[in-house]
Amino acid sequence: MKIKLNKNRQIAIILGLAYIFLIIYAILEETGFFGPDIGVLRSLQNSGFSRAMFLDIGILATLVAFWVILTGKEKYRIIFAFAILFVGSFALLPYLIIEFWKDNISLSGYSKARVKT
Repeated sequence: MKIKLNKNRQIAIILGLAYIFLIIYAILEETGFFGPDIGVLRSLQNSGFSRAMFLDIGILATLVAFWVILTGKEKYRIIFAFAILFVGSFALLPYLIIEFWKDNISLSGYSKARVKT
């Protein structure tokens, strides 16, 4: 028995699996499964690279939230955009799963984009 899914549904399933793994990782990390804390606060105080990466994550979440607001078609996009600012991928992945499953967005237009020089 062969199951046929269009490309967007396949992407939605892959994103759904990534979301499940993200949740599992967060739970295991909270229980201390991966070992002791590496000292995030101390690292941010002492390392310029760590501060730059932390800032980059904040900037990326803000840009993604704006992208969701500007390109989304549904009313719930605003709720997801605000959630992305606070919880990042925990809100972004479900939004992308919904959008790809409903065929509101696709990657075909992005892969064919060319930069004119």
